[in-house]
Amino acid sequence: MVGPGWHPLLLRLHERLLSLEPGYQIEDLKEKLGGVRIHVTAASAIALAEMRGVLTEAEKQSETIC
Repeated sequence: MVGPGWHPLLLRLHERLLSLEPGYQIEDLKEKLGGVRIHVTAASAIALAEMRGVLTEAEKQSETIC
């Protein structure tokens, strides 16, 4: 569970991830060092590589949200 401050960020992230890989799955989502950390799986290695960049961006953004 995450705090309400991250909800808009996570909803935007979900939309972006769906556009890259409609069947993606979240394996782990947790708070770590004041930011969110998310690990996903995807059927396509190419999509997963693109998703990593999107995830890194969202994780950095989460560190600025209280």
